[in-house]
Amino acid sequence: RERFERFAGNVQDAFFLLPTDYSETKYVNPAVETIYGITPEEAYDDPTAWLRHVHTDDKDELLKNLEAQQDGTVEWPIEQEFRVNHPNRGVRWVQARLDVITNENGDPFRITGVTTDITRRIERKQQLEQQTEELEHLANKYESQYRTLFEEAPVMTVLTRSEDDRPITEDYNSQFVETLGYDADAITGSELTEFYTPESEEELQSGGYSRSINGEFTREKRDLVANDGEVVEALLRSVPRRTADGEIIGTVAMYIDITERESVKRTNKRLEEFTSVVSHDLRNPLQVATGGIEMASIECDSDYLDEAEKGLNRMETLIDDLLMLAREGKEVTDAQPFDLATMINGCWETVDTGQAALFNNAERSILADKSRLKQVFENLFRNSIEHGGSDVTVTVGELDDGFYIEDDGPGISSEEYDDIFEAGYSKSADGTGFGLSIVEEIIAAHDWQIRVTGGSDGGARFEVMDVEFEKSSGEV
Repeated sequence: RERFERFAGNVQDAFFLLPTDYSETKYVNPAVETIYGITPEEAYDDPTAWLRHVHTDDKDELLKNLEAQQDGTVEWPIEQEFRVNHPNRGVRWVQARLDVITNENGDPFRITGVTTDITRRIERKQQLEQQTEELEHLANKYESQYRTLFEEAPVMTVLTRSEDDRPITEDYNSQFVETLGYDADAITGSELTEFYTPESEEELQSGGYSRSINGEFTREKRDLVANDGEVVEALLRSVPRRTADGEIIGTVAMYIDITERESVKRTNKRLEEFTSVVSHDLRNPLQVATGGIEMASIECDSDYLDEAEKGLNRMETLIDDLLMLAREGKEVTDAQPFDLATMINGCWETVDTGQAALFNNAERSILADKSRLKQVFENLFRNSIEHGGSDVTVTVGELDDGFYIEDDGPGISSEEYDDIFEAGYSKSADGTGFGLSIVEEIIAAHDWQIRVTGGSDGGARFEVMDVEFEKSSGEV
């Protein structure tokens, strides 16, 4: 007993020993003052003194439990969590664990108990519950915004689920319904091919849908049939549709109506509106979510928070690239002359080039939108370093009607030449797939041409043609 009392006198938990009728206190350690706010002497004088500072909202439940102990209806052991209004430490959460000691006849005659301060654990739990509630609220907000963006997207959008490798229409936006003129009830649950011409149906069944399901980025022409029999020419962009666990369950199919020039103009206008929504309504809650994760990481060290932060950073990069892709395609109407070599050197200094080397052989002045042409060179420089390594050598030179950028990296296979400018196409796990698409949009906005081929040292070579240079004093 002496050894036990020495041990109990040096621990932070409150120990106590009572008869089953609570008529007296057999033993209590000094920690009872830290836990319950009463001295050991008070506990010996009054075996129920520990109830003195119990929170009012918790006291009735404890008294009911005491009655159950007396009439023998309680099941041992007992574990209770309640609050104590400690006179010096404020409101504290404690956990009491009680059990009985039986005599030689097996009848309970002593109650032993240990009470632990669990305030920090409860506070962490409450903080996590609050953070979870906030994240759920944010998720609901995102879901609502997603639905709005889905409905207001400037293209026909259809969500399919795969049944026996067949695309079944599960959801669609108002643009799809309005363009084709079908009743909404007739679309849901129908096979997507019911809205295709026979030729487009054959293309889908011959591998188009399976390519999307297998994760390949699809960009193909499809002809849709409206309810009145009219054919709607469309450009299909399709990507896999995944569950939260990453399982592919169908596709997200987006159709751009390319039937008439006026339709394209309306689409561009709505795309500008869509861009504004993405810029403001998605970026603001994204910043809130990032701040929430930063605050949560202070309270909780979790790999899930690190993964969430990476996902949000990637989402922000995608939003930036999407906005740039939407804006850089506008026609250049105010080209100005400037020295090409000077601009190229400035672009190289802007990019994180590591140990890479630049050979700048440009000599002439060019007529272009300088800020947008800078984006071309910066994106191509990043592309060379990303795929060629930090020690790649990049060369810029002039053609008769343009210029070229080439590197000595691994190059690009000829089978990929038609794909690399597609939005979303990337072989890098960290890439967004929009860098070269932005380059192509800017080149087209200048009414220039761009092509990719093999470099002189085996790397990639991008040639930009139909460029207008400023005439020198001797040229006519």
